[in-house]
Parts: sequence; C-alpha cells; structure tokens
Amino acid sequence: GIGAGLLPNQFGLVVFAKDHPDHIKGRIITMPNGEQMGYASEFNDARKGLALNGRLEDMYLAMNLALDNYPLRQGLACQLIGVTDEGRYKLTQPDGSAPLTYNYILQKMIARGCILNVVVNEQMKSMGEANDQPALGVSSNNDSAMEVPGGNFKIIRGKGRAFAESGHGSTHKDYVKMAMALGGAAWDLNLLRKGGDTAAAFTKAFIDLKVKEISKQVCERCYCDAPPTADCRPGCLGEPPLVDITGPSEVEAGKNVTFECVPVAGDPIPEVEFKPAEGTSFPTGYRIEKVGDVIRLHVPAAAESFCVDCFGNNLEGDTTDSHCINVLNEPPVVQVDRVNPSGVDNVIPNNPVLRGGTARLRCIPAAGVPSPTLTWEGQRPAQAFVTEVDDNIFITVPNAQADFCVNCVGRSFAGEHSDSKCVTVHESPDVEITGTNNGNPVVYGGPVRLECISPTGLPPPTLRWDSQLPTGGRFSEENNKIVVTVEAVTKDFCVTCVGTNAAGSDSDSECVRVRQEPPEVEITGSNKGFPVNEGGEVELVCVPRAGIPLPSLRWERANGDNIPLTNVRQRGNSTVLTFIASADVCVDCIGTNAVGTDRDQECIDVLTTCPHPRGRDSVHHGRTIRNYTTRVGFPETKLPGSAVVVFVVDESGSMVGEHRWLSETVVTLQQNLVARGVGRVAGHPNQFALVGFAHKDRTDRSREMGKVLQGCSTAERVRSALSSLHVDGRLEDGYSAIDIALREVPCLRNIQIERARDPTHTTACQIILATDEGRDRLNTALTHGSMLRRLQNLGCVLNIVINEQMRGKLNENDEWSRALGVASNDQAVIADASDSFSIVPYGEAMKITGAENTHDAYVDLAMKTLGAAWDLNMLRTEQYKQSFTNGFIEVKVQEIRRQIIGQCNDCTCREGQWLCREIGVVSGESSCLSPPSNGALSAVAAPTIAGASLGEMVSFVCQPVTTEGGNSTVTWSTNDVSAVTPQGNQLIVSNVESVHNDREYQCQASNVNGISELSSVHISVVSREGATEQPTTAPPAPVADQAIGGSGSGVSTSSRSIENGYPLELTCCSGLSSTQQAVWYMQGADTLPEGTREEQGRLVFDSWRFSYRGRYFCIQFGDGASPEPSSVIISQRLQEIEALVDAPTSCGSK
Repeated sequence: GIGAGLLPNQFGLVVFAKDHPDHIKGRIITMPNGEQMGYASEFNDARKGLALNGRLEDMYLAMNLALDNYPLRQGLACQLIGVTDEGRYKLTQPDGSAPLTYNYILQKMIARGCILNVVVNEQMKSMGEANDQPALGVSSNNDSAMEVPGGNFKIIRGKGRAFAESGHGSTHKDYVKMAMALGGAAWDLNLLRKGGDTAAAFTKAFIDLKVKEISKQVCERCYCDAPPTADCRPGCLGEPPLVDITGPSEVEAGKNVTFECVPVAGDPIPEVEFKPAEGTSFPTGYRIEKVGDVIRLHVPAAAESFCVDCFGNNLEGDTTDSHCINVLNEPPVVQVDRVNPSGVDNVIPNNPVLRGGTARLRCIPAAGVPSPTLTWEGQRPAQAFVTEVDDNIFITVPNAQADFCVNCVGRSFAGEHSDSKCVTVHESPDVEITGTNNGNPVVYGGPVRLECISPTGLPPPTLRWDSQLPTGGRFSEENNKIVVTVEAVTKDFCVTCVGTNAAGSDSDSECVRVRQEPPEVEITGSNKGFPVNEGGEVELVCVPRAGIPLPSLRWERANGDNIPLTNVRQRGNSTVLTFIASADVCVDCIGTNAVGTDRDQECIDVLTTCPHPRGRDSVHHGRTIRNYTTRVGFPETKLPGSAVVVFVVDESGSMVGEHRWLSETVVTLQQNLVARGVGRVAGHPNQFALVGFAHKDRTDRSREMGKVLQGCSTAERVRSALSSLHVDGRLEDGYSAIDIALREVPCLRNIQIERARDPTHTTACQIILATDEGRDRLNTALTHGSMLRRLQNLGCVLNIVINEQMRGKLNENDEWSRALGVASNDQAVIADASDSFSIVPYGEAMKITGAENTHDAYVDLAMKTLGAAWDLNMLRTEQYKQSFTNGFIEVKVQEIRRQIIGQCNDCTCREGQWLCREIGVVSGESSCLSPPSNGALSAVAAPTIAGASLGEMVSFVCQPVTTEGGNSTVTWSTNDVSAVTPQGNQLIVSNVESVHNDREYQCQASNVNGISELSSVHISVVSREGATEQPTTAPPAPVADQAIGGSGSGVSTSSRSIENGYPLELTCCSGLSSTQQAVWYMQGADTLPEGTREEQGRLVFDSWRFSYRGRYFCIQFGDGASPEPSSVIISQRLQEIEALVDAPTSCGSK
C-alpha cells in the first residue's frame, strides 16, 4: 500500500564517473517529464541513456549531489541505492575543496532520514545453516538472503556477514560500513551479474527487503501490552511467527542428543521456548540453552524414546512445532573365541596350545544396542596382556605353561552379558635313551642296560620300545621309564624308544657297537685335485680313515681293471700308487674288513703336451719356451754377418792327433763359411783365435789355466799357431781356458761392442773345446752356472770334441747306432759310406761312457748354449775321420748361419697346441734361447759354513731370486754317490768323507714361465803337511761377525768395516809385478756391480751399497803370475754397522 494513494512513489537517478570534467563528480538525470524525479516507468526510460565510459568513481560526490538537490518531502520514506563495482576514488569537490568525508555524508544522511543500500563488488556470506555459503545480500541486523532452487530466496537470521577482504579497494570501509550504519543493506554485485535463477533470486530478495525497510520508515504500530504505556514500533505490516525444530530422529541408547528451535519467520521476531509433549516430561538430566533468537535442548545419555514441542509467539500470534526421537535399545550379547596368535584375527579351532606357545582370545559384541562395553574379568595368567582393536578386545597369553580360562563381560544401558573360554596346554614328549655304555663300543659278551625316559610332556606320554632285541635281551618297565637289558652282547644292535601323548610323539634311537667299524678310506696325495702334464708322474695315497679291524687296501681302475702291483707300494697303514700319466684316468681305492667295504675315487686330468720344436722331449702344458727360426730374404752367398771362432785345445800328450786334425780343419771351415755367405761383407771378415791349456810350464804356471797362443786373426795364422801347442799337459781345466778366452781374446771380449757399432751386421760367436779328459777344477770359482751365463750373454755357442760316446737313429723304433756327434736339438750326425754323413732326428750323448765328469762339466754346458758334442774316439778311428770332419764342418756352418739369420719367438704350450709370440731378430740362436738377462730369475748356492772337518755335516742352501714369473722351485743334482738328503732348498751332506773329494752340488731354480737358472758349489778334500785331510767348501759363505775381511794374502781392503754410501777399494797385490795384470769378478755374477771400476789391480767402489755383498775374486795373469785366485768376502750386518776406519789393511794381511 505504499505510494498507492494521492502521493505516488517517486524515483530519481544520479550518475557519476562519466569521462567528462563536469560529469565525473555526479550528474542528475532529468526524467522524460522534464523533472528531476518521476514515476517508475519514467525512471526506466531515463536510465536507457546512461554512458559506459566512466573512469574515476567517487559515490560520495553523487550522494551529496542528490541530498542537496532532490526535494525530500517531510514524512516520506527516503532510500538511496548506490550501485558501483569499484572502490571509492577520493575526488575534490566541484569548488575545489577537499574530498568529502565518511562522517560528513553519514550525518547528512541521518539528518535527511535516508537509508543507504549498496550493490557493490564485495562477497556476502551466511554463517548459519548454510555455513560459509555465498549470500545475495546482508542487512544491518546481520540477516542474510540465501538463494534457494527455482530463483527464490530465504532469509537466515543473524548469520550474515560482509567479507571486507573480498571488496574492491575501499568498498567495505566507505560504502558497506555506511549502509550498515544507516540501517540499510549491502548486496553482492557479482551474484546479480551471474544472471539466470541467481539474478532472479537476487531481485526478489532485494525488492522484499526494500519494501520492508520503506514500510518501517512510513508507518508505526502501537500495542497496549502494559497499560497505560503503549509499545510503539515502526512498520505498517506485521508477520505471524514460524518456528522449526531440528535434531536426530533416531539414536542409540546412552548417546547424547541435542535439539535446536529456530524462529524462521515473524515480525517482530518471535520468542521461542521448549515444552515437553503433552502428558510427558523432559528426560532426566535435560538442559536448555539460549543463543540469540535460537534455543537448544540437550539430553545426556538418552535412555528411551520421547517427544518435545517448540512454542513461538510475537504480536501477530503464536505457533508450535513438534519433534520425536526413537531411542534404540537391545540387551548385549558377547562371544569369546580363539584367534590366530600372530595377529591375524581369523578364528581357529579350540585345539590345545603347546607349552611355551602363545594363545590369543578375542571377545566381540555379538549383539546389543548400544554396543556394550567389554572387559576381561576373573583370574588369568600373570603374563597375559589385553589389547583393543575397534569394538573388540583381545587377551594374549605368551609362553603358556598350564591350562587357563578367561571371562569376558559386556555391559550397556540395556543390560549385561558374559562368555568364557578355557585353553588346554599340551607339551610334546621329549624321549631320551640313556645307558651304561654312553655311546662307546662295548666289550664282546659284556652287559648292556638302556633306559628310556621322557622328562617333559603334557599329558605324560606313553613309552614303548619299537625294536627287536638280540638273543638274550628283555624289556621291562620301572616307574616312569622303560628298560632294555642284554646280559651278554655278541653283535651290534640298535633300539628305538617311542613316546606318545595328545600333543604328538617323539623317538630316540641308540645303537650298541661291539668294537667293530666299517672301513672308511680316502685318497690323498700331491696330485689330488690337480691336473697333470702328459708324461708326468702321479702319486696318490690311499689312507684308511676308519675301520675296526684295520681294512686291507687295494687299487683298481674305475672300469674294474686291476693295477699292476709294480705301481703300488706300502707306506705305513697306507698304500701308494704311482704311475706315468698318459691319458685321463680314474682310479678307486677299496678298503675291506670284516664289517664291510668302502671306496674312494680320484680322477686325474692329464694335460696334453706339445712336441718340442727342436726335437727334444715333449713340453708340458703351460710351459713357455724360446724357439729359434731362420729368417729369409738374404742372398745365400752374402749374409749380413761374420764369425768369431776360438779354438780352446788341451795340450796333453794324448791330443797330438787332434792338434793335427784341427790344423787341417780350420782352413776348410773358413772356406766353407765364405762359400756359404759368412764373412763376405767388407770390413767384417771371419776371425779365428787359439787358446791352449794344461801345458806344464814350471816358469809359467798360468799355462795350465790357459794361454792365448794366437789372437784374432785369419784361419791360416791359427793353423800355424796350432803347431806351437805342447803335449805335456797333466791337469786340464777347460773352464779356466774358456775363461781366458772370454777375457783375453779381443774380438771375443769386444763382440758386444762390435754388434752395437753396426746393428745391421751380426757377429756369430763359436768356441770349440777339444780335450780327452774330464775337468780338473783348477779354478774352483768357475762353476757350470757362471760359465753358462757368460756364454749366453755373449751369444756364444760351445762345441766340444770330447771323450764320450754318442748314438743316434733315424726312427723312434730303430736300433741305436754309434754317432759322430749330437746337437742341442737332439739330432745326431751318423757316418755314411764314402766319407759322407747323415743327420738323423734322434740322438743322445751317453753319459756313462764319458771320462770322469765330462758329461756334467762339458756336454751339458754345450747343449745349453745350443751347441753340439762330438765323439773324439770316432775322430781317432781312421775310417770315420773324413765323415767326422765333413759332418763337423757342416754343423758348424749351419750353427753360424742360424746365429746370423735367426728369429726368436716365445711359445706357450696350451693343451697340445703351441701359441707363439714373435720377439724379434736376435744376434744368434744362443741369444734367443738363453734365459732373460734382466734379472728375471737367478740362483745363488752357498754352504752355510766356510769349511768343515771330516765327519762333520755340511749344509748347502740354494736361494732362488725372481722378479717375474711367480714363485720359483728348487731342485738339487750332484755327482756325489754317497748319501745326501735334499730338504726343500737345502742339501745336507751328513758325514763329510774323502769320498766327497771333487764333488759338485748343483741347484736349479725354475719358475712357471719355464725359465731356469743353475748355480753350484764344490767340495774338495786336500792334504796338508802335518795335518789330516780337511775338506773345504767353495765358495765360502760370508762371515757373520765381520764387516769386511780378506780371505787370502793376495787381497787388501781400504777399510775393515763399511756402511752404505762410503767408498771402498780392494787391491789385488800378492806378488804383482809391472809385467802382470789383475782381473776382478764377482762370484755368481757375469759382470761387476754397477758403479764399480778396475784400476791397476784395484777394484774401486765409489759408493758402497748393501746389495753389493758377496765374494770378489782377483785373478792375476802375466809373467810369473800365480794361477790361484785370491778373494775377499764382504758382508754387512744392518743392526751393527761399525764406524768407518781409515787405516787400510796392507797386502798380505788376513
């Protein structure tokens, strides 16, 4: 009814922010009727001309413009509705004064009685029933308008809130806050902009609230509630009350319940109160709470169903809303069952639990509303503990020892119920047999008593014997055990006792042995588990590990064939089988006694060997050797090399014929060499030299050791010099003569220098030794090993014409024939008809036919230098002499040619196949096939004492030194026929006798690369005037307590002690004249240590090193020089280094 009379409702329109200097601060829009205000239809027409180009917005200027210019009539409602989507820009007033303030506009609005509503860019929310939900708008009394489906709205009382932080700029502070202060409302412009149902709901709510606000401004109603005072309130229209009860309609007994009564409508807002339903009363313990216009009813632990009423009234009337709740109530039922003790709650049968095990029981609420509270009550095992999972409770009893029961009680408002469960504890029996024999064998015919008991078991087990007794045995029962008794045992037997109860069964067995055991054998030995090279010796030992009586042993092949008894020997209780490996084989050792038989088997894997490239014995798998082959590409008549040939000839009376033969042969050899291309290069002719030895010259004893009779010259000069040889020799030491040749023949001594001077030219080196005697050790310092190293280092090949028979054959199965000579590749030279010869692949020197130590001293040395040995006796036989000469010259030419045009390879045997790696061109075959000279392997042999008396023990030690190729092994060999005992790297002569005179003891060190090195020591027993025979060992070992000591009158030292870094001089001065010279060498070494020099008979160490320790020999030669070498031993003790003393030791002192 507002505006329906004579004074209709009037509307005006003020716009602001248009981008025009006069309009930006507000402009009143004239209605179509020409006035500032008009009807609604005129307003609608007027708003169509609004512009959309605003830039700066200050709604305070527009409000002030409206308040100052619109005719606001007395007694009419005044509403200003501001619409903007931006915060306020504070602009100066039209007259240029300061911007309008909040308080200024607020007071002006109050003075005019105007209410402000704003539609702005700020979120509104309802905090009530629709918690934190967007609201269309919020009034000054915090009522919020909420959208409901269908484009409608509802009012939520007192829960509205405008969110200042969501507003644009100062929207909340300048506009929303003022609307609330003036009793208006704020509206969310963004929800209006959504359109659709939301915009429709916005419009309805906005209009409804504006109508109510305006009605309150124009009307006032009075009520006479308490005469004579009237209650006057603004507003023309009232609204009857409407209330609503909310709360659950069903609940379990014992749960708390809350009801809420809300005045959802009414003007004025109705007063509300709770009342019990007619004829009832509130539940026990109820409580009513008032929060604003809302009241709440709290009922703790509801026990039964009930109803309540909510009463609401205001000036327009009263209303009631009712609500009933159904309280669910059912008596409890609990159930106890066994569950898996591991924690998985599946039910298991009520089987007994084993003692020490774990039992777990569960109590569940099977029924009851509300769900009952569960507790375990009554006695239970002390170690039991309780846990809860969801609505269930568990009791766990670990290490259960005895039967037990548990009781679970469930209680609720509906009543009480319990359930019980008992657990039986069982224990498996543990059966044990004890007896007087205690497991040991019993005497035949002795008594035996065995008892069976079970110390544990629930319930107690039943025991029984499950065995058949021997004759005379009986069973009996005593208390809680059963007994077996045998009065006289004659054979082994076993018994078994079985115990059974509800938890299970157990058994124990005991066997009685009558001092008999079956055999047990095992194959051992150094070859067990390791492969063997083809042709190697296998030794296996069969050991009886057990057996009463001791088993007899025998060997069989795995295929059942017997093994010849010649291969088997007894060693204590064991038996040893030895055989030569030729193919893979398995053998069994069988042991048998009265009780039974046992066997053990061992299979030997035989590694295939490789044929030796030089016709020798086959080479084992894994061994590496050097192989020499001939290069091609050189003209046959002019090879890049020449030869140095030195003849070393025995001057004893029996050698006259050989002297003549050599003078005939030397020129022929030169002719054949030149014809075959050797010595034809300009500036590199073949050179020949002659050394004689063994001549007994009382004025020149050195002639026995050897003398150069012709230096490096032509074959003709040497042939002439051969006629000057003597024939009166008595003692012959070929080693001494070779030593003289190596040191005094210039072209031989300088051969390495010549090779270095012209690498394209190869100088072959040949030494030809002729003697019909074994070696007399005139120079004991010269050993087989030292001579071999010196020859190999020079690349010299040694050929010997000696008193030892040779033999050869064409095929392996042929008969042996007498041979002229044998080469290092095991080929033999055999005489043919017509003074010719043949070279056959099989040959050997016959050691037993040689004169004294000829084979060990000369033949073995020649073979190791890749030379040859020739039978002197075949030369002396006239019918073979020319064949001998032709074969000898041909082999020499071939050897020299191979030295010049040879190529060297490292070849490794791998399961019968050679794998070769080329090393390169070498100076000669000897240089190729000799062991490396870089210290890869060396051996040092020495006695442990300097000398010994007859009857004493002498111990020799062989020390291998290796820097590559892994560990080294040591083997000893000797020409000593007396008893000697090798022990590892030691060789022990237990009783020195005269029989040991002139005996050489040789050790060989070998590594896995096939490299070996020889070293030797010697015993000679000499007679001294006025004394018994005394043995001496050479070389003597270092003296432990002496830093430096001279061992002969021919050596002096510059100091009696030494330490690292100091100088030292050794002087060879015994009988040394101006016509004599002295040469120094170190025992066991081919050269003197680096950093030493020889000066006029002295050996000078500029800076002594610990590694220089050893024995140093001085040999004098020249007119009147003594043939005996002098020596000095230098040792050093690291813990007791004596101070250096400058006083020299004079010649001749000890």
